[in-house]
Amino acid sequence: MKREHFLKSVVYLKETDLYYERYFARKEKRGTLVFIHGFVSSSYSFRYLIPFLTKHYEVLCMDLPGFGRSGKQGKFCYSFQSYADLVISLMELLQLKNVTVVGHSMGGQVALYTARTKPSLISSIILLSSSGYLKRVKRRFIYASYFPFAKRAMRWWIAKRNVKQMFTQV
Repeated sequence: MKREHFLKSVVYLKETDLYYERYFARKEKRGTLVFIHGFVSSSYSFRYLIPFLTKHYEVLCMDLPGFGRSGKQGKFCYSFQSYADLVISLMELLQLKNVTVVGHSMGGQVALYTARTKPSLISSIILLSSSGYLKRVKRRFIYASYFPFAKRAMRWWIAKRNVKQMFTQV
């Protein structure tokens, strides 16, 4: 009888259905990797990496709410912190500790929030094509974006600034 090395399931956490895939190490386990996908993506994006990594690592990947096979409920608050809380809840449910969190694109933000919220569960973070922490946009800029001339004003502001100065502030 062939032993199954993976589990695909949906669990109800934080008022939403969360789809996840858990792959067990085929040989001696060296650690656990938790993959968090980017915007407009899903756990499917990691499908080519998983066979290489499961030789020595347990791999957990999930579809964040609003993406892939996870729920798209209106009750869930779609924010980096809510996603991080959900990742933590899943790791605690599965009793995972000392994990390496791998975040791609927007998933990198979720990985950072996860580590900041519950550092005792995380041993390291790997960011793939991700930004660092994003500062919250000032309220006055959010309100200004609703004005009909906002697009034109933004072009003027960018053209006025020195491009070199803009790159040094990244």
